[in-house]
Amino acid sequence: MIYLINWQYYPKSDKITVHLIQVVRTFEENEEFITSSKNKLNSDGVLTFLKKSLIEQGFEVEKSKKGLDKIRVPVLFGMNGKVERSFDADAYNKITKTVIEVEA
Repeated sequence: MIYLINWQYYPKSDKITVHLIQVVRTFEENEEFITSSKNKLNSDGVLTFLKKSLIEQGFEVEKSKKGLDKIRVPVLFGMNGKVERSFDADAYNKITKTVIEVEA
């Protein structure tokens, strides 16, 4: 099978890590279901196809856009370790600190 998903790893002087190759394969294996050229999916629709594999890889995957179901990823910390800035991710692996954001 020929995959049409392009990706780039940085820094370019390093080889991509094994866990990120697994993420890329998840997208490649589902390409026919998620490609924009054949499908009209929003990001939640794309995640439907990727969810099982990502969870098996240790990712927490957003369940819905409701407040409690969102995955908050802190990025800046202030006094006494208080979170000052965070963002919502579609999927997050706390061990590898890998964030996935799907844009449909």
